[in-house]
Amino acid sequence: MNVGSLRKRRQQWECWQGNANFFAGGRIVVGSHCRALAFSATILLFTATLFFTFISLPATTYGGWAFFSTVSVCLFVGCIISLASTAMMDPGIIPRRTLALWNSLDPASPDVAERKSCVTCQLARPPRAKHCKRCNNCVMEFDHHCPFTGNCIGARNYRAFMAFISIVTISEFFACALSVLHIVAPRADNVGPVLLVNWARIPGSQFFPHLLALWTAVVMVLVGGLLSFHIFLVAKGQTTNEYLRREAPSGSRLGRPFLSSCHELWCGARPPSLLSDMTESVNTDNSAGGTDDTNHD
Repeated sequence: MNVGSLRKRRQQWECWQGNANFFAGGRIVVGSHCRALAFSATILLFTATLFFTFISLPATTYGGWAFFSTVSVCLFVGCIISLASTAMMDPGIIPRRTLALWNSLDPASPDVAERKSCVTCQLARPPRAKHCKRCNNCVMEFDHHCPFTGNCIGARNYRAFMAFISIVTISEFFACALSVLHIVAPRADNVGPVLLVNWARIPGSQFFPHLLALWTAVVMVLVGGLLSFHIFLVAKGQTTNEYLRREAPSGSRLGRPFLSSCHELWCGARPPSLLSDMTESVNTDNSAGGTDDTNHD
């Protein structure tokens, strides 16, 4: 094999034409906005650090709230795990077709005629699928592109997304309630929040519980509102994309009772990923991808 032919063979993730980001040699796929994921993780870590330093740990050193500290740790771990699962899971990306395969399809066939065509991905999209302009991929049961995780929310990671916003809402309510309790019922021997084992104090640290209570209340209202909206969508059997486009629910979710929809959301089988092993080597002359045309409906 000559050098020219060697250069044509690359791993699939290296010649991926969408905007997804691949790490660990193509084994981990993240959405198009990695900075959004890093920002969300930083906000969670920053809030947790303030809470454990100025609310939870000082109370524990005085012999109280050990149970609440344990619950706080579990909620924080749940936030991080659900965030990572939402952001690093294939949302249901539909691989692009090669141009030759696209041209070989019969437009009059039922499999093609009843579907909307995506010029960018060179395929006839299944029902409820949509092309995401930010990630530049077609996604099964596309819901929306989440600015907090930097990834699309679709058929495969919607459950993880719902778990994420649910746990964040609960944890922010928990932190806000304990912060308010710390403010209205301070201990006589606790003049200002104490760091860890009572070896240092920060000037002005007595205002941190007030700031933390205000911050967690704002996040709780915003994320809780988002959670309420998605519970409403689950009850209607709609995706966010269908709701904004004022499209009626389609498929098996149409007219389904709310409890059945909840059971499918939390207990239903996750659709298999359509992506092949991204670490496999392919010939770039024959790799899927189509054209760079971004005009799609």
